[in-house]
Amino acid sequence: MHGNAKKVMLSVFSVLVVLAMVSGATFAWFTDAGFADINFEAGVLDISVSDEMGGMAPLKFDNLRPLTLEQFQAELGPDLTNVNQDGFDPAPNYFCKVVITNEGTLPARLKLTAQSIAVPEGCEVLNMQTDGISVWQDGTVACHNELEDVLKIYVYEEDADGDWTFVEGVNLNAKTKEDGEASDFLPSEHLGAKEERAYVIAAHLPEDVGNTYQAKHFHGALFVSAAQADDGTGWPVLPDDGSELDPDQQQVSIPISFEDKDTGDEVGATTLAVSKSSFAEGVYNVTTEMVKAPKGYRFDPAEQNGDSTLTESTASKVTFTVVADEATPDEVEITVNFEAAGVNVGSTKVTVAKADFVESVYNVTTEMVSAPQNYHFDPTSQTQPSTLTGDSASAVTFTVAADAASTYEYTVEYKVDETVIKTDMGSGPAGEFTYTPDSVIAYNGKNYEPKAASYRFTISATEANEFVVPCEEVLVSGDGSSWEQAIVINTPEELNAVRNGLDKYYILNKDIDLSGYANWTPIGNTAWASGWFTGGLDGNGRTISNVTSTIASATSATYNGLFGCAYGAELKNITIINANINTNFNNTQAYTGILVGSSYNTTITNVHTSGSVTSKSSGTGGVVGSTWGSSTGSSNSGSISNCSSTAEISTSAGQVGGIVGNCNRPVSGCWFNGSVSNTYSGTAGGIVGQMSSSLSNCWSAGSVEGKQGQSNGVGGLVGHLNGGTLSNCFTVAKVNALNTFNTTAAANRTAQPAVGSATTAANWNSVYFQTGNFYVNNVLNTSWDNYSSGSYLFCFKKDTSEMRTAATFASWEAAVWKIEDGKLPELIANPTVG
Repeated sequence: MHGNAKKVMLSVFSVLVVLAMVSGATFAWFTDAGFADINFEAGVLDISVSDEMGGMAPLKFDNLRPLTLEQFQAELGPDLTNVNQDGFDPAPNYFCKVVITNEGTLPARLKLTAQSIAVPEGCEVLNMQTDGISVWQDGTVACHNELEDVLKIYVYEEDADGDWTFVEGVNLNAKTKEDGEASDFLPSEHLGAKEERAYVIAAHLPEDVGNTYQAKHFHGALFVSAAQADDGTGWPVLPDDGSELDPDQQQVSIPISFEDKDTGDEVGATTLAVSKSSFAEGVYNVTTEMVKAPKGYRFDPAEQNGDSTLTESTASKVTFTVVADEATPDEVEITVNFEAAGVNVGSTKVTVAKADFVESVYNVTTEMVSAPQNYHFDPTSQTQPSTLTGDSASAVTFTVAADAASTYEYTVEYKVDETVIKTDMGSGPAGEFTYTPDSVIAYNGKNYEPKAASYRFTISATEANEFVVPCEEVLVSGDGSSWEQAIVINTPEELNAVRNGLDKYYILNKDIDLSGYANWTPIGNTAWASGWFTGGLDGNGRTISNVTSTIASATSATYNGLFGCAYGAELKNITIINANINTNFNNTQAYTGILVGSSYNTTITNVHTSGSVTSKSSGTGGVVGSTWGSSTGSSNSGSISNCSSTAEISTSAGQVGGIVGNCNRPVSGCWFNGSVSNTYSGTAGGIVGQMSSSLSNCWSAGSVEGKQGQSNGVGGLVGHLNGGTLSNCFTVAKVNALNTFNTTAAANRTAQPAVGSATTAANWNSVYFQTGNFYVNNVLNTSWDNYSSGSYLFCFKKDTSEMRTAATFASWEAAVWKIEDGKLPELIANPTVG
C-alpha cells in the first residue's frame, strides 16, 4: 500500500501513519511507509546560512559543530533547544521532535531509517580553504552531500517520566555506522490504534571532523515504516534514493497561520503536508476541516477555506481567523510530589479528565507514576486524594526512600607522563565523587606531587573505572650556583626576590600570576652592569601571567620588561601571557620587551609571549627590546631561538619588531602572529625591526605598519637589514606603508613585503613573501607583486597557492620544517600555538 497525503503525513512536528484493511480482500500482511526530508548543515567558524530544500517541511539541523559524544548529549535542553546558544548565529539546532500518530484501526510495528536523497538542483556551499594557520572562503562550489560521510544520526525516545533517553547502539546514517550499531530503529513497543508517540532525531558531528567539512551539507530523508503488528509481517520496500519516491509521496508543506479575528494578531501556526500532484494547476484549496485551531481557540466562521499557490517546491501561506474559546477545559493536571524523610526530592504531573472526579475527588495511586531516580515508594502502594476546585486540582504527596546504593570498584593511577608511579584502589556508588590524592609520592629516589589538590571522577555501573592523577616532580632548591643547584620558584614573591640574587640560577615549579603587582619593577633594570641579571631562569614549561610594567621617565630605569637587562645570562622555556609593558619616555638608550628590555650576550630559547607593548624607546620587541654584544670576548655570545609572540606592539620611536626591535645576535626558529606598528620614521619588521646578524628558519603573519624612510624600512620579516643575512624564511603578514611610496625613489621604496630596506641590495633565494599583502595607507598596492627586475626586492614572491605547495620549499631542511601540500610550512621544534 503506497502512502499518500491522506494517509501518511510527516513534518517537523508530526508523522501520521495510517493502516487499514481492504474490505473483501484476501488476508495479507499490511505495511505502510512515510518519509520526511532532513537537511543537515555544518557551521562556518560556528556561523551557517540555511539552504531551504524543496518538498515537505524539513527536519532542519543548523550550525553543527564537532563535539565529543558527551558534549553533544549535554547540548540537549529541556525544550529540545541547544543548551549553548550565546554567540551563535544562527542558533544551533541539533534536535528535532517527530510525533508518530496511528490513525488506523490496527496496532502497528514501527521502524525508523534514514538515507541520502538527491542534492537539490543549484544547491551550493561555501568553498572553505585552510592551511592549518588561517581559514578563508574562496567562492562557492556545488553541494555533493559531503556531510553524509561523517554525520551521526541518533534517536532519543521518551521515558515514563517524560525525559528524553538516548537510544544506545543506533545510528540511522549507514555511512557512519560502526561495529555494534544498527542503522535502523525498531521501537520495542507497538503503536496502538489512535495512539501517538514522540521521538527526537539528533544530528552529531564527532570531535575528529576537521575543517574539510566546514559549510558542507547532507540532504536526506527520514523514513517511518509501519507494519502489521502480528508475527511474520514484512516491511515496505523503500526506494534506493529518496529523490525517486512515488510522486504521491513527493510532498510540500503549506504554512497555515491563525489570526485572532478581533486583534489581527497571529496566535498560532502549523503546516499541512500535501502531495505535489494534489495542486490543480498549481493551486490547492485548504479548508478548516483539514487542520485544528490552536489550543484555546475556535474557527470563526467555523467553515473557511483558502488557496495555496505552488511555486516550484514552495507553497504560499493560508490564513484562517479564530476567536478565543471560552469553553471550560475538559482536563486538569494534578501535581504529584515525592518526599523522603520530610524533604521534597522531586515532582511530576498526571493529567486527569474532570469527568473522572467523583464528587470533586480523584484518587491518585503510586501505580500511576514512577518514583524519582534512585528512590522507591515506601510503602509500595499508596493512594492520595486530589480535590477539584473550579479548573484546579490540589497536589498530592507520596513518600519515598532512597535505594540501597550498589558499589563499584575503581583504580587510580598516579602518572608522570606515561610512567605509573603509584596505584590506588577503592569502591563507591555510581556517579560523581571527589578524589583527594596523596600529597607526596616517593618513586625511584625522587618525590612527586599531584598537579591538583583534588579531582572529580565519575564511577560507572557498566564500564571499567580507571582514573588518572597526573603528577610532577617536587623540585628541591639548591644554592643557585648552577642549573643543577637551581633555586625553585613557587610564588610571585619568590620570583620578585630574583632581583636579590642576580647571578643565580632559577627554575619555576608553579605557574606565576603577577596581577598582585600593580606596577612590576623589571629585574636588573639599572643602567650599570653591576645591577644586570647574569644568571639563568628556566620556565620549566610554566606560565607567568599578568605582568604589568609602566616606566614614565628615564630617572626610573632605561630597560623595561619582566627583566630589565640580562648580561651573559640564559633565559629558556618561559611562557609569558597577558603582559602589559609600557615605556612612556623617549631615550636613545631605552629598550622595551615583554621578556627583557636589553639583552647583552644572552642566550634566549623557547620563550613565548602574548599581551601588549607600547613604547617611545629606541628598541621595542614582543620578546626582546634590543640585543648587544659580540661573538668574541664573552663565554656566551648570545642568540634568540625557537621563540614566538602574538603580542600587539606599538612604538613612536626607534626600531620595533615582533620578536626583537634592534638585533645584532643570530635569530632562528622563531615566528610572530600579532601586530607591529611604528608611527615614527623608524624601522618596523614582523620578526626584527633592525637586523645586523643572521635570520634563519623564521616566519611571520599578522600585520606590520610604519613610516618608511631612506634607512628606516618596513617589512613583513625585517624592517632594515644592516649587513646581515636571511635564509629559509617566509611571511604572509599584511604590510602597510604610511609614507609616500614608489619603487623608483630610494627614500620611498623602503617598505616591502618581506625586507623593507638593506644596506646592500641582494635577493635571498630561500626567502618568500605572499602576494596580495602589501598596502599603502591601507589601500592594496601591487607594485612589488608585479616587480620583476629584482634589484631591490630582497626576496621572492609567491601567490597563495605556491605558498602552500611543498615543492616551493623543497630545499628547506626536513629536520627543521614540516612541509605539506595545502599548508604553510611549520617549524617542528616551535609549532604554531592554538
